[in-house]
Amino acid sequence: MADLINEYRIMYFLYEAYQAHRRITFQVLKTKLESMNDAGYLLPALSYLRLNGYVDGSYERLGLTGKGLRTTELLFRKFFIYLKRHRDDELSTWINSL
Repeated sequence: MADLINEYRIMYFLYEAYQAHRRITFQVLKTKLESMNDAGYLLPALSYLRLNGYVDGSYERLGLTGKGLRTTELLFRKFFIYLKRHRDDELSTWINSL
């Protein structure tokens, strides 16, 4: 489960960059995910995402592929459906934090 959480966090920051019509560098990713980088999880998770076609580009211009974009959006949709069905009282808190 930890790997999925790490991969989601990377894809979330790349999705934010995509929405702003820009790409993100590895250095920025390291800064934003400092605790993940310090624990040694950032590079393996990013390598997995690149190998499986979710992320493309060099370390100076990382971005989501079409597959990565669809997966990220699907994950958000399923997460909100789950919250609405099982934790309706927490839905507004999650929407505000995201």
